[in-house]
Amino acid sequence: MNKTKALAFSGLFTALAVVCLILADNLLIKSSGFCFMLAAFACGYTAELCGMPFGIGSVAAAFLLGMIVSPFKLHCLTFLGLAVFTLICQYLLQRSRTDKPVSKAAAVVITMLSWNVFLAAAIALYAVFVGNIWELTAGTVFENLPFPILIVLIIIVLEALGPIIYLAYGQFINFINRYVKYRRS
Repeated sequence: MNKTKALAFSGLFTALAVVCLILADNLLIKSSGFCFMLAAFACGYTAELCGMPFGIGSVAAAFLLGMIVSPFKLHCLTFLGLAVFTLICQYLLQRSRTDKPVSKAAAVVITMLSWNVFLAAAIALYAVFVGNIWELTAGTVFENLPFPILIVLIIIVLEALGPIIYLAYGQFINFINRYVKYRRS
């Protein structure tokens, strides 16, 4: 793919990511996570289609544009973490198609390590900018749980999301690639 076409596709998927970030602030809170994931997957697909430098540029541009147009600036940090994790997943997927792929064990270790770094940064940023994690349970069935049990449940759920996101991103790439191949023929 020539650079002009790659830049055009990169701009298209960056615009899609920014639209998803805006939708995340305007839709119900339960849909915002889906919008963040779709925005991160769009930037990851830019790396799949145009190359990793264009994917990194797409993430940076979507983050900066999101910081400008999004009313909730902290949501852009969530997107940035998910997009970086998606780019790591994309790198592992690209390497699996080469002559010297990353071993399955190394891919799992890299994925889980990067997911844990993302989670630690997210929890630290939440504690610094927003406040008490206990406030997240207000009005739910979990508000009466003891704090240590709540923390263990949050950790279990969040740790399970890493591999699920990795698998979902792989399926997203396969689906989009099949659709693009179908449309080209």
